[in-house]
Amino acid sequence: MKKILLIGLGVLVSGIILGQPLDINLLKARACMDQNKIDSALRILTSVQGSQPNYVLDLWLGDCYFHKADLKKASHFYLLADSLNKGSSSYELSCIYAKQNNKNKAIDWLEKYLATPNKKTELDIRRDSSFRSISSSPEWKTCWTKDWYSESETEENAVNALLSKGKASEAMSELESYEDKFSPRHKYFYLQAKIYEKQHLLAPALAVMEKAITFNSFSDDYLALYADLLKDNKKYNDALDYINKAIRINPYHSLYYLKRGEIARLAGNYKQAEKDLRMYKDLYPENLDTYHQLGLLESSQGNNQNAMEFYDILLTKDRTNAQYFVERGSIALTIEQIQKADEDFSLALDLNPNNQEAYLKKGNTLRILNDQEGACFYWSEAKRLGSSEAAKLMYQNCKN
Repeated sequence: MKKILLIGLGVLVSGIILGQPLDINLLKARACMDQNKIDSALRILTSVQGSQPNYVLDLWLGDCYFHKADLKKASHFYLLADSLNKGSSSYELSCIYAKQNNKNKAIDWLEKYLATPNKKTELDIRRDSSFRSISSSPEWKTCWTKDWYSESETEENAVNALLSKGKASEAMSELESYEDKFSPRHKYFYLQAKIYEKQHLLAPALAVMEKAITFNSFSDDYLALYADLLKDNKKYNDALDYINKAIRINPYHSLYYLKRGEIARLAGNYKQAEKDLRMYKDLYPENLDTYHQLGLLESSQGNNQNAMEFYDILLTKDRTNAQYFVERGSIALTIEQIQKADEDFSLALDLNPNNQEAYLKKGNTLRILNDQEGACFYWSEAKRLGSSEAAKLMYQNCKN
């Protein structure tokens, strides 16, 4: 079991007090765990251990020791976590006892886990290598003769499996065939919103997500998806409100800070955006989207030289995204680095020959370089791809 990678941060909600101050050390530990820096995470977690009862702290200590194959210490901390929040470590304890070939305890903890909502699928559990030593035992087989999954849970798993394979239309058909029977209703709307989002149907996705939030406004997963949909529908201030709510419920879901940084930038709250994005960069220095968002943030404020520095870092790490070159070229054009702009637009077109913006701005750059014929050629390509601005420039500047 790759425990560190399988943690579902949404399950932490019941153990975190709504509105409690963020402990930055726990957030740093979470980031280390996500990046497989287990020894660093342990140093942080043990330094704050004992400050106050916190099942999340004990759970993560258990995760770290499990990852290091120290099952005795892992079991100790998982039991502490479970004593503070019943059911929080049932699956993990089952895995440990299975690895120790203690079939009775492994099955006992697994059955406790299977009696909870929001559990892994049967297929995922059966594939978990932790259970290899007991998977042929009579106890294991008897366990799976019971109906652990409701019809709605089975349907939810089927829909999510189709979505994971990129089969959004099939997922919608599957979900709608079970519409009248699905319970709870908020989960039906949530799944429907996820499918619409995959199909890029933003207005319907937002409408059904509003229904899900009406029925269940205490799920950080729901609130975060709702914030994403509001952002995509250009309702930036509302999106910021809802991602703030998600963070208040689950302040240790570190990805929410990257999301909030982007939303805050779009909402014009540059102070909040910079705070979140710089914190996320420190936590996850290899995350490329952070440098992209910081570049966009600096550019939004007119700090073009700072923006160029972030794009330079970004394009050192990833030269496969045409839009990154278009955006850096646009900044270079603004600060009159004309040759660099020209090169970036060319590189963008090498990667994506159908990039309308790159053709348009390459034409603008060539006009500055007094290459009128070249400018008209690139504008014509932008016009062919639907650019009305390029059509206007051709009318004003190109004889033919």
